[in-house]
Amino acid sequence: MDIAYGKTAYVNGEKIEGLFVPRSSLKVGDYVSYIPDTTSAYSIPSTVSGYESEQTIEQENLMWQILNINDDGTIDLISSEPNSQMLYLKGALGYNNAVYVLNDICSKLYSNEKLKLIARSINLEDDIETKMNEEGINARNSYGYYGTAYTITTNNRYYPNLYEQEKGSGIDTGIAREDGIAKNDSYYETPTTETSSQAGNSLTATSDYYYMVKSETTQYFNDEIWYDIVFNKSNYWLASRCTDAYTGGADFYLRFINKGALGNNGLFYSNNIEYDGYASFRPIVTLSLEIIIYGGDGSKDAPYKLAI
Repeated sequence: MDIAYGKTAYVNGEKIEGLFVPRSSLKVGDYVSYIPDTTSAYSIPSTVSGYESEQTIEQENLMWQILNINDDGTIDLISSEPNSQMLYLKGALGYNNAVYVLNDICSKLYSNEKLKLIARSINLEDDIETKMNEEGINARNSYGYYGTAYTITTNNRYYPNLYEQEKGSGIDTGIAREDGIAKNDSYYETPTTETSSQAGNSLTATSDYYYMVKSETTQYFNDEIWYDIVFNKSNYWLASRCTDAYTGGADFYLRFINKGALGNNGLFYSNNIEYDGYASFRPIVTLSLEIIIYGGDGSKDAPYKLAI
């Protein structure tokens, strides 16, 4: 809906004032005044996170910027900074629930029912890898053991239960499955209480692990404004799991961004050792074509406004 004129209108009985903004004039990095529904804090018990104690995450007053202007006319907004509170995850339980929890926190704390907007967590596959240039894709594909499947027959055959459902896994088959779920797929509709299992004879794991330091990531993404929004921030989770597989075992990680680096935090290892990690998170909402954008100029001090 590109309306380039008019100063006053009524939308669903609500008076709005200011010039309507055609989507063709919007830019990545523009600020938008998005206000989620007020809600109570989000509680995460240790039986979901794997961490030693319950955690409570408060809704914060975040600023929002345009991250993507999509070909279909929809627009992705992202919080201009991560939520300041840390989310702790640990072990196989943390690995199994990580993507679900990150998306659910964002949905519960940063959605807006009136605007019909459901928030989710930023992830690697949809939001970052799609922006990599050819040099970045080549660097990813040539990193270490990326794309290589290993079948482990030593005692190091433990795995988070969710991994059995993932593409590239194989439990007692010697074959990496090709029809499994993606690493940014929540899979569960509610948090699971499942932890880990040991394969009877063999664990097949496919490595999709890679790490990029800031000096690399600055080369692998062409849009400097987009890059600044995504990478020049402190420590936040991506709702994407990954696996580092090798001859003697496999490690199970959750991805994160920290000050220009694209990293991975190990939560569970195939020798049945668990670790914890912490980072913040960043919500994304996608503006449908129904959303009217008006007022302001897209600056930090005069962000655009939204109505439906």
